Amino acid sequence: MNNKKSILITGASSASKFAVRAISDSLRFELIPFGIFVVYIAPTATKSDIWDKNTVYRNALKKRISSELYEVYKYFFKAIEREVIEIIKPIPTIVVVKDVIEAISSLKPKYEYYAGEKAKKAYRISILPKDKITRCLIKRLSKFIKIYG
Repeated sequence: MNNKKSILITGASSASKFAVRAISDSLRFELIPFGIFVVYIAPTATKSDIWDKNTVYRNALKKRISSELYEVYKYFFKAIEREVIEIIKPIPTIVVVKDVIEAISSLKPKYEYYAGEKAKKAYRISILPKDKITRCLIKRLSKFIKIYG
């Protein structure tokens, strides 16, 4: 969902994904007169070393910050850890590769491809009204605070 909406502690990641989407959209219109189709492929979490690096970074960060600052952000740390450990299940890279092959071999490619079921679900959520999404995210965050508070 980071390519359309920014959520908890994903500002930098969301910004880069917004940028890729914007460049893709712009290039699509600029290059179509030349018969060049630009597609945007939005994969869900994909199996890679970044997941291990994220855990190492998060643990190092918790050690470096003061206990007072940790108290302020402890709900976020716990929420992110729960998301990473229990909810996010990275997909094999081959799922994304298949969508890339479909896109480059199609005579009439779709404008956007969402690789993985979670990416497709995130897209369906992202087209809901922004206020509804925001209320749902706040409700979910409130549950984390009650659970870990």
